[in-house]
Amino acid sequence: TMYHQTDETEFNFLKSQPNWEWFKNAMINEVPVFYPEPYFAYRPTNSNTVHHAYHIAQLLKYTNININKLSTVFEFGGGYGNMCRLFFNLGFKGNYMIFDLPIFNELQKYYLLSLEMPVVSDSIEGMDKNNNIILMSDIKNILDDFCNKGLFIATWSISEVPIYFRKKIFKIIGNPDYFSLAYQNNFEEVDNVKYFKSFCAEKKNYLWHDFEIEHLKGNRYLIGEKIK
Repeated sequence: TMYHQTDETEFNFLKSQPNWEWFKNAMINEVPVFYPEPYFAYRPTNSNTVHHAYHIAQLLKYTNININKLSTVFEFGGGYGNMCRLFFNLGFKGNYMIFDLPIFNELQKYYLLSLEMPVVSDSIEGMDKNNNIILMSDIKNILDDFCNKGLFIATWSISEVPIYFRKKIFKIIGNPDYFSLAYQNNFEEVDNVKYFKSFCAEKKNYLWHDFEIEHLKGNRYLIGEKIK
């Protein structure tokens, strides 16, 4: 999601969590280039960051994921890079790849470099073993290091591309340890509820949670953890 104006539902959920202080500190704005309007209930942050933190909180609720020990994140459609920023603020120490259109990769590069974050663009040259951000727009260049492990996250993105392209992406990533998807029930002519139900049925080696987002009618979460 590029930008979302959230209400109090998501913020109140975050406040109710035992790890609220962890989220609270990670959500503080540190952005020298974008100046989003402060969130009314917690002015050091903004509405979009609350929304992204809520996504992560749902992932934590339904899986045993440990962000501090996570090796990779593959984000399909990264907005301007705020989800990536939040993961690193929460203690992520692995490699993070954003797959997006070239124009959005440029926006993400500008935003993340302004925060002096470790962006290595679409090349592995100069990449350390860990703690890198790779921006990718060519499906042929997706790195094997981000396949069959880590987290695959896509919020209102993979559900907005044609079926043939979804198949390509899911074939490449294989079986990551975790899936975190948010999607609308229908997009253009595609019944996403039916599509993702079939998707889950094919991946039987996961524990799936597919449920409506109560305060965002017509939208759902799909969260999965590989059964080991």
